[in-house]
Amino acid sequence: MRLNGLRSLLFVPANAPAFIERAHERGADAVILDLEDAVPAEQKEEARQRVAALRASWPSAACRCCCA
Repeated sequence: MRLNGLRSLLFVPANAPAFIERAHERGADAVILDLEDAVPAEQKEEARQRVAALRASWPSAACRCCCA
């Protein structure tokens, strides 16, 4: 992944709505919604659905999706 001038990345567990809602306040150049190590196995499906819903609601200029 090319960072193109990004200096800081904030990894946020995708199963934590409160963390996601406030991530933009933390001063990072980019926010990464983590669906892997930070999310317990039993919460992964819910986290995936949350990320899909959030992605659909964001303006395309505000988000670059780098997921498969």
